[in-house]
Amino acid sequence: ITLDVAVAAFREQGFDTGKSELTVDKIKRIVADYYGLTVTQMNSKSRTKNIATARHVAMYLCRKLIDASYKDIGRSFGKRDHSTVMHSIEKIQYELETNDNLRNNIEIIKKKITKIKLK
Repeated sequence: ITLDVAVAAFREQGFDTGKSELTVDKIKRIVADYYGLTVTQMNSKSRTKNIATARHVAMYLCRKLIDASYKDIGRSFGKRDHSTVMHSIEKIQYELETNDNLRNNIEIIKKKITKIKLK
């Protein structure tokens, strides 16, 4: 038995192995907290601007930070189609070119994610 096998076995049983792996769910929680929302709100079909923006930012970060597939991201955000995820990410990329406030928000969120990742 190797250390990797033992760690994997503990993870499967739900034990914390000391390493904090970044997941779509962790990114969703951090983004939801930042925007003062719940993960349920971000998963909802709501098109309210603040909810949609938070959802788009979370999708963007999932793609950029952990290279999650469009399909996996969509499934995690209320069973959305991969093309919806692609559109959300493209929208954020476009907004980042001109929107300093959004760029600052994403940098702050990335720092929070980095703190979680290093723990």
